[in-house]
Amino acid sequence: MRRYHQLLTVTLLMMMSGANAAFADLSVAPYVDEFNAMNNGKGLYYIARANAYPDEIYIEAPSNHNVFPNWIWDAYDAKTSGTMNGNFFFKSFCVEQSSPVIWDLPTYGQTDYANNKTTTTSNNSLYLGIALLYKEYATGTLPGYDYVNPRYSSSALQAFINGVLYGSAVSVFQQHNQFADYLMTLNGDIAHWTQIYDPNTRYDEIGDYSVFVLRTGLPASYIDGTGGKGGTELDLQDVLYVMKCPPSVVPEPASLALWGLLGLGIGGYARFRRKTLPLKSV
Repeated sequence: MRRYHQLLTVTLLMMMSGANAAFADLSVAPYVDEFNAMNNGKGLYYIARANAYPDEIYIEAPSNHNVFPNWIWDAYDAKTSGTMNGNFFFKSFCVEQSSPVIWDLPTYGQTDYANNKTTTTSNNSLYLGIALLYKEYATGTLPGYDYVNPRYSSSALQAFINGVLYGSAVSVFQQHNQFADYLMTLNGDIAHWTQIYDPNTRYDEIGDYSVFVLRTGLPASYIDGTGGKGGTELDLQDVLYVMKCPPSVVPEPASLALWGLLGLGIGGYARFRRKTLPLKSV
């Protein structure tokens, strides 16, 4: 019996001190589904508001039109979010090159995620560099960004986004855009920052956050007065959105082995007790 006590004690101590869990990919699918299911599957009901610095867009989300998941704004800092007209808003940037932003017009938007990437309406995939910069911007931690007077900072960030998505990524880095230079201090390989970004992958630089293209459309009641497109959707400007997602946890092989030892120890101890304890008389 003493032997089994020792085995159990050692196993438990090993589990407490050395058992680890490896963080695998993020669990974004349920969050994407819940976000896009708002408003009967139309997604977030919002209004794009103009800012004094037009490269930053205010995304106002009226609470009387949305039933928000309790996690929906967790990633945003006070520098990039707040209240407007009694509603929550967050700041974002455009990711479509030529589509218009129609100010003050109610719009629906859904987070795009398919085939391990997030893409714009014009089918341009988001890159890792853009995802990292927006995540740090949204969380209020982007080095060199002037959150108080963002006239030049916002223009530089929007120029980086446009250049990488629709121009020559190499040229953007060679022109020493301030945010391209910042990325190069983290990793000097341009190819690293221009790889297609997967919101479900946990990158060391980004941590437990996922960045998405928020694809936009218009309410069904809107009709295009120009005689062009009409009905439920127009090709409007897509913007960026970030959410915080917990990673999936996968036990490491060593942890699984320790759990197995514990099971063997408990099973052996139970058998030992059955063999050694005297039977009770009835």
